[in-house]
Amino acid sequence: FLSTTSITDWGSGDRDSILIEVDSRPTLLYRRLFGASLGGVLTSGYRDGLIVLCIVFALIEALALYMAIRLSRTITASVADLYEATHAVDRGELSHRIGVSRSDQLAELSRSFNTMTGSLQRLLEEQQEKERLQNEISIAQEVQANLFPHHVSNLASLELHGVCRPARSVSGDYYDFLVFHQEANEGVPSRRETGVGIAMGDISGKGISAALLMATLHSAVRAERFASEELIYSETSW
Repeated sequence: FLSTTSITDWGSGDRDSILIEVDSRPTLLYRRLFGASLGGVLTSGYRDGLIVLCIVFALIEALALYMAIRLSRTITASVADLYEATHAVDRGELSHRIGVSRSDQLAELSRSFNTMTGSLQRLLEEQQEKERLQNEISIAQEVQANLFPHHVSNLASLELHGVCRPARSVSGDYYDFLVFHQEANEGVPSRRETGVGIAMGDISGKGISAALLMATLHSAVRAERFASEELIYSETSW
């Protein structure tokens, strides 16, 4: 090791320090430091104290190394779990959850990730349910549009056209064209058109419930008209 020593210039008598390289052994230094000048008992006490101190520092160093390794493994394991979870979410596996058994900040981050994936899964399920309902509403809109007569052109002196544009996908608006018939000649089982009636209505409310009630009303009016007409025609024919 390097050290310094004092020198004297013989010509001027000035004193100075120079850098020297010391080559020695630990045993010589030990004898020099804890030699006979301190006494045997005192030297033994210092030696035992230094040994105990070295053991204490060694234990502290080992504990610090153990804690550092454990902390490093905890961090790397949490990062690896998050990395694997992100890949699972990217593959569409929204049911994937990170196992959490600790209570540190990394564990809180994993719990937040689990909460996020749960929210995403719930939102996707709600979106799928919304799309399913929208498809059903589109079918209901098409069915309701087919219930309305678009035109009546087989009358001799009148041509009717109608259209319904609901405020929403389906509605409770109702209209219908009712063509009336009677027998052409007495005793002959044939019929001819004699007139047309226009039925209009508006169900209170909107949406599916109003549309269902409108369809029921439409069926009831048609059934009532056809039943009464068939009854009159049957009585006439008979």
